[in-house]
Amino acid sequence: MKKLVKKFDNPCRQGIYFMIVEALHNLGENEWHFFKDFKEETKRLMSLRRVKVTGVRGKKIELTAWERFSLRPSRSKLTGKDVNGRLIQNVKILQRLQGSHCYGKKLRDAFMCIDIGFDSHGIEIFRLRTGFKRVIDVLPIYGDKVG
Repeated sequence: MKKLVKKFDNPCRQGIYFMIVEALHNLGENEWHFFKDFKEETKRLMSLRRVKVTGVRGKKIELTAWERFSLRPSRSKLTGKDVNGRLIQNVKILQRLQGSHCYGKKLRDAFMCIDIGFDSHGIEIFRLRTGFKRVIDVLPIYGDKVG
C-alpha cells in the first residue's frame, strides 16, 4: 500500500537534484533507505517527466528524464561512472555546504540535509534529515555506521 505523501517544498529546481530530494522525501523523511529503494523511487519520479533532447542529425527526440540520465555516456573511460555511481555522486554533491560549489546550500537554507551512512553490512543508506531549528545545526553525515 502506497503511503500518503504530505505537501513538501523542495528547495531544488527541477532536475536530478530535485528528483533526489523528492525521492527521499517520498520514502520518508528522517528515515534511512537502502540504495535499491532510493534508486527505484528516483527512477519512478524521473520516468514521469518527459524531456526533449537532440538526437542523431539534430533531430529532436523525446525521452523520460530517467532515460536521459541513465543513458548519458560517461565523460571519461577512466573515471566515468555507471548510472548507480552517477546517482550516488549527485547525492554526495548535495552534501556540499562550503566552497565555490556548495550545492547543498539550498537544502541547508531550508533546514534539511542528506545523510549517507552504511548499514552493518557496509551497504550505503540514505536519509533526508529535516526538522532542524537553526541553519548552523545543519551538517550532513557521511560514512557513519547505522544500525
